[in-house]
Amino acid sequence: MNREIEDILRERLKGRVRADEPMELHTSFRIGGPADLFVEPVDLDDLITALDILKEHRVPVLIVGAGTNMLVKDGGVRGAVVGLREMKRVERRSNSSVYADCGALLSGMVMKSVSWELSGLEFAVGIPGSVGGAVIMNAGAHESSMADVVRRVEMVFSDGSVNIIDARDLSFSYRKCTINEGKIVTGVEFALQPEVSDVVKKHIEKHLAWRKDNQPLKYPSAGSVFKNPPDASAGKIIDALGLKNVAVRGAKVSETHANFIVNTGGAEARDVLELIDRIREQVSDHHGIDLELEIKVVGDD
Repeated sequence: MNREIEDILRERLKGRVRADEPMELHTSFRIGGPADLFVEPVDLDDLITALDILKEHRVPVLIVGAGTNMLVKDGGVRGAVVGLREMKRVERRSNSSVYADCGALLSGMVMKSVSWELSGLEFAVGIPGSVGGAVIMNAGAHESSMADVVRRVEMVFSDGSVNIIDARDLSFSYRKCTINEGKIVTGVEFALQPEVSDVVKKHIEKHLAWRKDNQPLKYPSAGSVFKNPPDASAGKIIDALGLKNVAVRGAKVSETHANFIVNTGGAEARDVLELIDRIREQVSDHHGIDLELEIKVVGDD
C-alpha cells in the first residue's frame, strides 16, 4: 500500500489508521491474514472522508462491522478494510424509537432497551455483531428478526450521499435484504414498544438460557455457517450425518450445534474452508442439497 495514502488518511481522519493489521484481531473466528490498511472512522463525517480519499486513490475497500459473520482468508485483504466498530452512538429518540450507529453492538442495544423499558429487541440478546451487519443479513432468532423492528436505515451511497431509507423499501427476507453493493449502512432507527423492565429482563434471561444450552460459547466461531434450506435445519442435517466433532486441524464442527464450526486453537482459514467443503459434499451426496453459506468469505488465499 502506498505510504502516501496512509499518511493522508492519518492526517485527515479522527479515527485510527494502521498498516498490515492482522484481521484475526477483528473477527469473532480469530482467524485472518493482514489487511494492507485498517481504517477506523469514529463518525459519519470521518467515514465519508475516508471513503473519498480511498476512492480518489482507487484503493479497494472492504467494509467490516464487528466481524462476527466473516471468515478472512489467510492471505489477508488487499487495499483497505474500513472497520465501523467505533461508530457506536446509541440514543433514545421517542417513547418508542431508538437510534443506533452501525457499529453499535446488538448486545448493547438490548441492554439499553431494558434501561429504557422498551421491548422488541430481546430476541437479539445473544446474537453477536453490530447493528449494521445485523440489518444487512436480517439477523434473527426465536422466530423474530431485524425486519420486525427496523423503521428506517441511514446509508451512504457510492457517490458519497447520505440517504434515509424506509424499512418497507428494503424487502427483508430470510437472512438478507435489498441493500446493494456500494451502499453502506451507517445508522438504524428501531421501532420498539414500551414495557416494564422486569418483563423485558425475563424475555432476555429465557433467550440467554436457550443459547447457553444450544450453542457453543467456549470457542471462537462465526455463528451459523450455513443458511437453513427451505423447511429444514442445516444443523440437524449435518448432525444426522454424524459430522459433529469432525475436525481439520484447529477447526472443528461443534459438538453442541452442528451448524457451527469452532476454532479450538490455531485454526487457519484454509482449515475452516476444507471442513466446509467436506460438509457440503456429504450433504449433497446424501440429500441432494447444496448448502448455502451464511458466513461471508473474503480475502486472498
